[in-house]
Amino acid sequence: HQSCHSCRGPGINECLTCAVPRFLNNSTCETECPAGSYATRQEADGQQLGFCLPCDHICSSCTGPSPRDCLTCSSGFLQLFQLCVIHCPTGYYKKGSHCEKCDESCELCTGPGPESCRRCPLPLLEVDGTKLCVERCPHRFYQYNEICKQCHISCQTCTDSSPQSCETCDRGSTLKDKVCYPRCEEGRYFSEEEICESCDSSCRHCTGPRPDQCLLCHNDFALHAVENRCARCCQAAANHTNC
Repeated sequence: HQSCHSCRGPGINECLTCAVPRFLNNSTCETECPAGSYATRQEADGQQLGFCLPCDHICSSCTGPSPRDCLTCSSGFLQLFQLCVIHCPTGYYKKGSHCEKCDESCELCTGPGPESCRRCPLPLLEVDGTKLCVERCPHRFYQYNEICKQCHISCQTCTDSSPQSCETCDRGSTLKDKVCYPRCEEGRYFSEEEICESCDSSCRHCTGPRPDQCLLCHNDFALHAVENRCARCCQAAANHTNC
């Protein structure tokens, strides 16, 4: 056939070699190589011959000269420049089907910017305030993204850091509406000596003797969500919790 440089018969699909700008693909001379293959050239007897060669299985399309010089990656792989990898390497994070470089201040990260820096490689979790990398958060910690953050002191297990997010309690406390209440009467807490001791006068319920260990406040007082202190509401009609 006229499209062939050499052939084994007269048909269009009986080519043995193709002259550039055509490329041999399944015994046919094509002007472009199909998806999943790349064009390459070889010289023979002073003639440039063209061939379509298959991409590596990790590439859905590739450029050559290596079958692993990927343009796009097969399902299950992530693109890193012209490479297709299963996991992004250290210093890169997954974004869609690509690996993007971390901020210069990060060795490991989960996204762009210095606020996404992390210390533990995925899928391990970083225990906040320690150098530990763990598969699951320990008791008294809850998972927030890829970090284990500490529960409120009153909780044994929890869903966030507030005293109203407990799932289980220590001995000496009772769980009610996601709050761990001491078994002692109002204004007292169950101490390490296993006796009921007085709370600070600002607390209605507490986990210890200090004013920053309040669980619930007296009327007209509001519990600070972070400091666990009871503060007097500014106005009777003010929009404070617990007022």
